Amino acid sequence: MKHVNIVFISVILALLISLVSCTNYSYIEAKGNFHTHTLASFDSNESYEAIINEAISLGFDFIVITDHNAIDEKIREKCLNEKRLLCIQGLEITPFIGHIVAVDFGKEKENVGINTIDPDTKPEEVIKQIHSAGGLAIAVHPLPENGGFTLEEIQKLDFDAMECYIPRNNQQFPAIKPCVYSSDAHKADQLKDAYSICKVEDKNANKKAEVEEIKDAVKNGNCRKAE
Repeated sequence: MKHVNIVFISVILALLISLVSCTNYSYIEAKGNFHTHTLASFDSNESYEAIINEAISLGFDFIVITDHNAIDEKIREKCLNEKRLLCIQGLEITPFIGHIVAVDFGKEKENVGINTIDPDTKPEEVIKQIHSAGGLAIAVHPLPENGGFTLEEIQKLDFDAMECYIPRNNQQFPAIKPCVYSSDAHKADQLKDAYSICKVEDKNANKKAEVEEIKDAVKNGNCRKAE
C-alpha cells in the first residue's frame, strides 16, 4: 500500500509540473513604435522603405503604420509581407477633434467601414468599430491643443491605451489608461524621438513578438518609454 501511495504521489507531482511548465511562459522585450506615417498620409512625404530601414537601424522589433483615415493597399501589402521586422497595419482616424490610432488590421480582418467614417461619427462608435475589427484603440497626443482628446474624455471612453508622452513638446501625461510611447513620426529620423519597450509574453516560445502578444502587452500596461 505504501508503494502504491508513493507511485500515486509521484504521478500527481509529475502532472502538476507538466501543467506549470505549459503555462509558465517566458517573456521577451519588444521595441517599437505604435504611431508612424508614410507618404500615404497627406502630411508626410516619407517612403515605406525609409521608415522600415530606419526602424531596423534603431533595433525595432515591430512598427505600426498609421496613415491618416485610409489604408493604402500597396503599403498594406508591403507591411503584411514584411520579413525584416514585425510590421502591423494600423490607421490614424482624424475626422474629428481628438485623434484615434487603431492598431492591427491583419490579413483576415476587414476594415469594417474604418476608411469611410462620416465626420459626424461619435468617437465611442469609432472605438466600437475598431474593436469589432479586432484592433486596439489608442488615444494619441492628448489635449485639444495637441489635436487630442481631453484627459476626462480619454478616461471616459473605452480606449485600450493612450500616448503618455508627446516628444515634440516634451509633454508627459498621467497614466489614466495603459501607456504607449510613440513619436508620431512623419519622417524617418523622428522614429527615435520616442518609442516603446513592451514586456511581451512569448506564448509560442519563438523568441520574437507576435501581433496578439504585443496587443496583450499594451492592454496589460506592460509597455514603457525607451530611455
